[in-house]
Amino acid sequence: MVTPSQTTTYTLTLNGSVSKQVTVTVVSLPSITSFSASPAAVNPGGSATLTAVFSGSTGTVDHNIGTVTSGGSGKSTGALTADTTFTLTVTNLAGDSTTAQVTVLQRGFTSAGNMTTSRAYHPAVLLQSGKVLLAGGSGGAPNTADLYDPATGKFTATGNMTTQRWGHTATVLLDGSVLVAGGNNSVYLASAELYNPVVGTFTATGSMSATRTWLAAALLSSGKVLVTGGYDASVTYASAEIFDPGTGKFTATTGGMTAKRNGHTATALSNGKVLITGGNDGNLYLASAELYDPVTAKFTAINNMAATRSEHTAVVLSSGKVLIAGGFTQDDASGVIASAEIYDPGTGTFTPAGNMTSKRGGHIAALLPSGEVLIAGGRGSTYSASAEIYDPLTGTFTATGSMATARYHSTATLVANDKVLVAGGDDGGSLVQSAELFK
Repeated sequence: MVTPSQTTTYTLTLNGSVSKQVTVTVVSLPSITSFSASPAAVNPGGSATLTAVFSGSTGTVDHNIGTVTSGGSGKSTGALTADTTFTLTVTNLAGDSTTAQVTVLQRGFTSAGNMTTSRAYHPAVLLQSGKVLLAGGSGGAPNTADLYDPATGKFTATGNMTTQRWGHTATVLLDGSVLVAGGNNSVYLASAELYNPVVGTFTATGSMSATRTWLAAALLSSGKVLVTGGYDASVTYASAEIFDPGTGKFTATTGGMTAKRNGHTATALSNGKVLITGGNDGNLYLASAELYDPVTAKFTAINNMAATRSEHTAVVLSSGKVLIAGGFTQDDASGVIASAEIYDPGTGTFTPAGNMTSKRGGHIAALLPSGEVLIAGGRGSTYSASAEIYDPLTGTFTATGSMATARYHSTATLVANDKVLVAGGDDGGSLVQSAELFK
């Protein structure tokens, strides 16, 4: 027996003359370089494009997709209504074959179980361990805190805060600990505390100079935390403070913001500055915006947004620009808006970004690994369970599957496996204990 290493012609010779020739063609084993779907997740009824690079004579995909061409423009999956795994089979002329698979996910929400208690108006932060800390809030026990572990999919109680609070902030520090500041528990709070994730306990730290609820906080590149605005029973603040983890103390900034604000956003930019937008000055909703520069330690007014808005969202996109969406307003008779705009740090300007599919304020927004933004819940004409996706490549909002429960002032945290944990909130009748995962 002879095993040829290349295409070879064999000749059978009888009595000095050629009686028969046969050619054996040697072909390489089939191989697949890549098999992918774009997008990797689709809204209900959406479709993806399958593309493949392979070597072999034929490539076919199941689910009635049929023949595909290596390096070609791709084949559509058609409308999908569930998670679907596609198998590519590549075959050579000898009948050898190899396969590869890709799964297109159906975007939507699934149950993530229950927190240890109902809570709303609480913060949630991603710890360096990958777990999520949810602390305080209105509900059954506003000094309690939960940990969500994506590995087990379960919530467990961790240590209690030193003070009951809701409408407060939580900021992860560079060392992995968490600063919790301000809020309300029938009295307005200036106190703050630190959560140690290693031992699972909260410890009081220095207090702010003012009692603040509905304040906003941002981690600076120095590791310090900027705390801005908020209100107490009688006043809305323009003042701001800096928390220094090294000393455990708050120090007032040399100058306050250019406007009094509560229900505003404070967003750390890639250039080290902090963008502050909108809010309520105690009488009116605001369209104004400003930048805090930690180098000069000053606030500077910038161009106004196109609309007044409070309890809106601000999300830093992959480009470094900021998507600002929705909120409560006096610009619309309904008191809430669907409009969105983009802030460009390069130009310092806001530009319109179209409208969400629903008017909403007090909603959640989270940047997805795809570069898109998930927006869900909040309150418009009613308390909402609806959700939508903003695509920065097309500049459009598209409805996606709804949550199981309406949620106003819930939280959204991107966790492992590219899922978003949405927890708690107010459904308009009661505070919510359940949580959901968006994939």
